[in-house]
Amino acid sequence: MQAPRVPRAMAAAMSIASSLDLRVDEAIVVHDSNKLSLHLLACEVLARVAPVAHQVAQFEVELAPRLAEAGCPVACLEPRVGPRAYERDGFVVTLWTYCEPAAPREVSAEDYASALTAATA
Repeated sequence: MQAPRVPRAMAAAMSIASSLDLRVDEAIVVHDSNKLSLHLLACEVLARVAPVAHQVAQFEVELAPRLAEAGCPVACLEPRVGPRAYERDGFVVTLWTYCEPAAPREVSAEDYASALTAATA
């Protein structure tokens, strides 16, 4: 995300989470690319933030449960709030259960292809 937009994106995510009765003391940037991923403390939520014009948030919300049902390793939508995309100040935010980063592991090309095939079936 463009650096000048990051503070506004963080504020939008924190405001949305607070309005949904999630306690937010701080937001830490976990990943910054075309979307911003934030670890919201103290509620332990991962917020994915994108500009309204460049987002596919509703698609992600609809896809996540299907991937989980197929046995794919995917984070769950935050169960304390509604499973949807939230909009504020020109940004769309989705809220997910925060998972501590796992140690990287090697995945064979065959296992990777099998997982992709299962996810699209």
